[in-house]
Amino acid sequence: MRHLIERVLELSDEEQRIVPHEQAPDQGSDEELQALLESLQPRIRVYGVGGAGCNAINRLFDEELFDSSYVTGYAINTDAQALLQSPIEEKVLIGRTARGRGAGGDPTKGEAAALESEMVLRRITNDTQLAIITAGMGGGSGTGAAGHIARLAKAQGAMTIAVVTYPFKSEGSLRKQNAEWGLERLREHCDTILVIPNERLLEIEGVKDLPIASAFRVGDELLVRSITGVTELLTTDGMVNLDFEDLRAVINSGGGVAMIGLGAARGPGRAEAATMEALHSPLLELDMSDARGALINVVGGSSLTLGEAERCAQLIQEQISSNAKIIWGAAVDESLGDDLRVMLVLTGVKSAQIHGSSENRQIRALRNRQIEFVN
Repeated sequence: MRHLIERVLELSDEEQRIVPHEQAPDQGSDEELQALLESLQPRIRVYGVGGAGCNAINRLFDEELFDSSYVTGYAINTDAQALLQSPIEEKVLIGRTARGRGAGGDPTKGEAAALESEMVLRRITNDTQLAIITAGMGGGSGTGAAGHIARLAKAQGAMTIAVVTYPFKSEGSLRKQNAEWGLERLREHCDTILVIPNERLLEIEGVKDLPIASAFRVGDELLVRSITGVTELLTTDGMVNLDFEDLRAVINSGGGVAMIGLGAARGPGRAEAATMEALHSPLLELDMSDARGALINVVGGSSLTLGEAERCAQLIQEQISSNAKIIWGAAVDESLGDDLRVMLVLTGVKSAQIHGSSENRQIRALRNRQIEFVN
C-alpha cells in the first residue's frame, strides 16, 4: 500500500508543475455552472442591533467577513452618533420618536423604534436565507429591537439565529430583567439562540484582572468568533463540504438547549487539543452526553490531513449519544499555517441553569428551549 501513497504524492507534485494549455474553455458551460453555484450560495445577513451589536458588526467588518455577494452586514441603532462612527456601509437609524438620541436603556423604547421603522427593516430582511442577529441583552435598543427583526426575517422564510450576550450580575437586577424580557421575545422567532453569559467570562484566566472596558470587549470578541464560525462554515470551500442544509438538519434534529464550541491548537496532538477546547467551554458547564446532533467543521493549513479531521469528529462522537446525528466537514485555509481550528454546533445538550441561580419564571421556561451557548 505504501506505493499507492508515494504515487499520489508524485502526482500532486506533477500537478503543481504542469502549465495549463492556452485553450479557450467552454465558456457557455462554465458560465452556466458558475451561475448555478452562485445561486446555491446562501444569502447571509448579519444584523448588529444596539450598542453591543454594532460593536460586533464593526469587528466583523475589520475581519473582512462581509462581501457584496453572499454575506452582508447591517448596523442598526437608535443612537445616531454610534452609527456615524461605524465603518459599515449599511446603516439603519430606527425610531422617529427617539430622534437619534438612543433608547435610554429602556427596551420598550427600542421595540417601539423597530415598529416605527418596520418598512426599512422589512426591506433589509427580504430575500435572506440565513439571518444572524447579534445584540447585547439588558439595554434598550438591542434588547428591544432584536426580537422584532427576528420576527420579520422569520416571516420571510429565513433561518434565524440570534447571538447575544447576557449581563454581568454587577450590572444590576434591572438589566437582568430587561435581558430576560429580550430573550423571551427572541425565543418566539429564532430557530436557535446563542447566549454568552458575561458573568462566565470571569472564569477565563486573566479576565478578572482586565479593565472593565477590556472585559466587555472579550464578550464582543466571542460574539465575533461565533458569527464568523457559522458564516465560514457555509461559505468556505472544503475537502469535505458542509452546506446550509447540513446546518438546518443538525439544528432541527436537536431541540432543547444547544451550543457552539470553538477551539484552536497547533503542533503535535493539535486535533485532540483543539477538539477538547471546543467541547469544554470555560463559560458554561454542560452535560453533552445526550446531545442529539453535531455539526463539526475542521479548518487547517495545507498540512491538514483527513485523519486529523476524522479524529476530531471521533472525539466529539465519544462525548455524545451514539444515536446523535453527526455531520462533519474539513477545509484548508493556507493562512492558518500550523494552526488547526475546530467549530461544532451541538443540539439537545442539557443545562440545569441558563444564567446562574436565577429562579425567574421566564428563565425557567427557557431552560428546555433551543438556546445555544458558546465558549
